[in-house]
Amino acid sequence: MNDFTLLLSVIIGIAILLVLVIYFKIQAFISLLIASISVGLIVKLDGMQIIQVI
Repeated sequence: MNDFTLLLSVIIGIAILLVLVIYFKIQAFISLLIASISVGLIVKLDGMQIIQVI
């Protein structure tokens, strides 16, 4: 996986976080979990790897 893909996935994760907190008014902790799981899925990590990293 190249650097551009990783950078793009982080930017998408930040955008997801901001939308969840500002627009949908979801609590910050839940939004951070959702954003980090989505970034993990974007970079094609296994479910167990995502859980271990979080």
